[in-house]
Amino acid sequence: MRNAWLAAWVAATACLAGRAEEKKTALIKPKMGFEEAIKPFTDLKYNYSGYVGADGRVRNDGLGCSGFTSVVLHRMRDGDNWLRHYELMVYQWYGDKAAEHFGLKKAGTFPSADLLDASKTRELLKAGKLQAGALYCFNARKEKNGHVGFVRPGADGAIEQWHYSSIARGLYRGDFRDWLRRSLYRAATVELYLVPEK
Repeated sequence: MRNAWLAAWVAATACLAGRAEEKKTALIKPKMGFEEAIKPFTDLKYNYSGYVGADGRVRNDGLGCSGFTSVVLHRMRDGDNWLRHYELMVYQWYGDKAAEHFGLKKAGTFPSADLLDASKTRELLKAGKLQAGALYCFNARKEKNGHVGFVRPGADGAIEQWHYSSIARGLYRGDFRDWLRRSLYRAATVELYLVPEK
């Protein structure tokens, strides 16, 4: 009986600790807006292995897609104190694991074809699967390859983008479809995770 009680107590404690850790790392109410969060990292070169170190300095003479995405989510979550809570290893994770770490709600997994076609994107908006004007973290996947960044769909079906890419040799802005058509993910799937902004 005592062993059963002890096992239940250990399980409950572990569960509460897990919830506390999840809450601690989740981006629930941003302390910094998206535009402010990306500002220091908009004019760098693309480097696949580039990231931001624990001292806030860019390493390897540029940024990769995950290095950019990670630092922006940290800055949004923690505001000006982001370096005190910065978890360096996040940039090494696949996009789905990073999104889970920040507690981002998954909007869905979509065939690239649905995002390449504005009319299909409008259908997703009309069906409530996506929100016009909302910010999403995207995770494009094709076999072992992955690419992450941010997108914002408009009511007209246009999709704005922010991510570091070898195609742009730096921060890729503008039309998301322009990148998607030219990338190896044009016939893959894209996961979208809602990023809270208020």
